[in-house]
Amino acid sequence: MEKIGFNLVSHVLFAALLAVVAGICVSMGATPALTYVLCAVVVGFYVLVCWIFIPLYNRSLSKKIQDIHNCFTFSHYSGSRSVSEQLSRLRENIRTYMEKRRVEEDALRDRDTFRREFIGNLAHELKTPLFTTQGYLLTLMEGGLDDPELTAKYVRRASIGMERLVSVVKDLDTITKLENGRNVPVKEPFDIVALTENIIGMVDMEAFERGVTVSLDKDYNEPVMVYADEMRIEQVLTNLVTNSVRYSKEKGGYVKIRFYQAGDKIVTEVADNGIGIAPEHIPRVTERFYRVDKSRSRETGGTGLGLAIVKHVLFRHQAQLQIESELGKGSTFKIIISKARLAPPINSKDLLSGTVPESSPVIGV
Repeated sequence: MEKIGFNLVSHVLFAALLAVVAGICVSMGATPALTYVLCAVVVGFYVLVCWIFIPLYNRSLSKKIQDIHNCFTFSHYSGSRSVSEQLSRLRENIRTYMEKRRVEEDALRDRDTFRREFIGNLAHELKTPLFTTQGYLLTLMEGGLDDPELTAKYVRRASIGMERLVSVVKDLDTITKLENGRNVPVKEPFDIVALTENIIGMVDMEAFERGVTVSLDKDYNEPVMVYADEMRIEQVLTNLVTNSVRYSKEKGGYVKIRFYQAGDKIVTEVADNGIGIAPEHIPRVTERFYRVDKSRSRETGGTGLGLAIVKHVLFRHQAQLQIESELGKGSTFKIIISKARLAPPINSKDLLSGTVPESSPVIGV
């Protein structure tokens, strides 16, 4: 109806315009031929505008309006979802992307910081024994060899420096192999109490020289069986016990080792009454070359890699390391390893009947 009304009005206006043009031509004394030509021009213009230009303009305008409508409703993409929903999702995607980028940048920044610290610490750890050894050897080459006593003294000190250098390189090689996954743990059941008693025997001399007592918290009459790589766990416990001995109080210090069961795990606890670790240092003590007390650490002969090796070995075992410490009172290191389950003996009747007893835990805590 609106379109019919619009067409009727336009036709009436056109007829009025045509009458006005004819009236003007008559009043001005124009010839009939000229009047007809002018009226024909007006009619042609009207037809051109109404039947060509206006429909084209309407179609163009309609398309623009439809595009604007689609832009705001996304009906051709998402049905009934509005532009606010689309913009909200876009904002969320941008926020998620920016958060990921921020995390990646922080990780790269941390890695760069770690790399620079690692290179600096490694250079220092290698430089100290190398320069010391070089100094002793140069002294001997410049005439010190003429003095047998001085020669023996400097050769002994140079040997200590080289031993320290070899220790750093060996520990670095161990960590590298652990990180690269080349040292796959060879897990088997073993008695961790017997292993710990052997370690106590190995560190007993150093502990005696420092006036430190190393012992188990009680007598274990039965084996405490764990399932792990015995050689690697020996390395872990040796590092923990040695650290506790070196950082215990001299002349009166002690290191206590105990074992207890926690669910299907065995907890080995190494506790000392040493200098302790400040809370801000605990998260970083397993980093390579990180030292709480740098001067004391080097005096005790540590490489700064012991706890880093502990962390990597336990990681390869899906085991845990927990550290509790109080400054000035001592530290406690706990390693949590899977408990071993050993099958009881199978007799011939069980084999013939096809019945095999279920495995049972062997534990002596």
